[in-house]
Amino acid sequence: EEAAEMIRPLLRAADREMLVVLALNNQMEPLALEIVAVGGLNHCYVETRDIYKMAVLNNASYIICFHNHPSGACKPSGEDRLTTERLKKAGEILGITLIDHLIIGQDRFYSFRKKEELEFSKNTAA
Repeated sequence: EEAAEMIRPLLRAADREMLVVLALNNQMEPLALEIVAVGGLNHCYVETRDIYKMAVLNNASYIICFHNHPSGACKPSGEDRLTTERLKKAGEILGITLIDHLIIGQDRFYSFRKKEELEFSKNTAA
């Protein structure tokens, strides 16, 4: 909830989909925040490598991804679910854990982790 409230002002005013990544160190302290992609009204194309590039450059242990739905609805699409799964797998390979993927709506948010569609356990090797 804290992460969603932090990013909500940036995404609430957007008239198109945006994907934002927050990189965190091993103590869960923010290292960097980056707008990775800006799309259209209903879609935001992004490469997995673009999401992890900033995290690698900042020596991050974790990331949280955020994107908005300009319609205000928070329900994840099939593409949102596929993207989350790709990010999780890429993070496992890179050793950078995806903590959560949040969809920010008008007054609510959807958390893949909170809905138990994404598991999180703190890195022990990081």
